Amino acid sequence: MAAVPAATMPFDPSAWSAALSPFIKSLYDGSKGTCQQGERADLTGCTPVGEEAAATKKPKVEAKPKKPSLLEVRKAKDKAKLAATKQMILEIAERVESLKESYPAPPLTEVAKRTQELVAAAVQSNGKLTAMQKENYTKASEEVCARMPERAHERIARHLKKTVIHAGHDGVTEAIWRNVEEQVDFAKYGEAGEIQRKIERLKYEKNKAAGVFILSKGELNLDGPAPLGQVGMGRLVQGLTSAHVYAHEFGHVIDGPDLELSNSEDWKAAYAEEIVAEGKETPLTSYAKKSSSEGLAEFARVLYGGGFRQEQVKKLFPKCCQFFVERGLWPNS
Repeated sequence: MAAVPAATMPFDPSAWSAALSPFIKSLYDGSKGTCQQGERADLTGCTPVGEEAAATKKPKVEAKPKKPSLLEVRKAKDKAKLAATKQMILEIAERVESLKESYPAPPLTEVAKRTQELVAAAVQSNGKLTAMQKENYTKASEEVCARMPERAHERIARHLKKTVIHAGHDGVTEAIWRNVEEQVDFAKYGEAGEIQRKIERLKYEKNKAAGVFILSKGELNLDGPAPLGQVGMGRLVQGLTSAHVYAHEFGHVIDGPDLELSNSEDWKAAYAEEIVAEGKETPLTSYAKKSSSEGLAEFARVLYGGGFRQEQVKKLFPKCCQFFVERGLWPNS
């Protein structure tokens, strides 16, 4: 009979099964007789079962921990930094409250009440504020107004045209941005102006503000507490409570739209020597070094915001204190 090519040879499964069965049976029978207790016979010989199987099982190799990405490392650092900052603010707030008990704000005078009523009316007119915000903002304005002397209130009455209270930093930031757009005609410069407008907008969205006094309008915009990062660390930072934010902004109102006080030669000399303090540790805050007007507002925060001993302030800033005394702006005690 001629040989049939392998490619065309018919496959018969039953024939293959019949041929392999005796071989498989011999393997199984051979191992069956040699298997110990706790083992079973199979095609590979004797295989452990039960506890013996677990004992002979190869230990699982633990995978090496995955190295975190740079983004994950950065997020972890930011989270830890935020947690530390929150804890620091809580501790500072506790110290401020304890100092307030020792140095409570004096009673409101009649002239102070008129200033405070402007803030109180703005608080009540904002329907988005929570009950807690309303209580906090009203109390803060009472404390600051009570500490400011009569001369300060007289200057506020001349310079303040409108008071707006916001339910968050976004509202204050938006008020600042609206003023920027009113002052700068970005459309005048075409595409380049639009690009610059977007850049400026991003800056304001990144650095949200808790308060601003818009000089050109005489408009005071306020919210509540601010993060410490807005003024930078210094030796006289107890935490930016609502009272501190209000005291800072009222400092701008007292200075006035023409920056009458902060542009004076007496203030500039005291500011340069005691607040800017080139080559020395910043005794007030880094934000106070931005300009003479911000330095004056930050100093007003220290005097009117509460939480600082006047003896300590006089020791650190004798010339700045003298400036406020001579102009009748030294705080009520």
